[in-house]
Amino acid sequence: MRWPGRPRFWTVFNMFTGVARQHLPSGWAGEHPDLADTAHQLWADEISAFRTGWSRITAAA
Repeated sequence: MRWPGRPRFWTVFNMFTGVARQHLPSGWAGEHPDLADTAHQLWADEISAFRTGWSRITAAA
């Protein structure tokens, strides 16, 4: 994945939440071209599965 510069906080945050959109000071922008591809979707699915598994572990504790 390539970045045109340092990513904005909300771009990185959205990667962890599985959202491929950027948040700008004026509101939501369109999908980020580097985050809307298949590789990102696979990565987002893995993160989602991890979050689901982690929430089950913490709920059982």
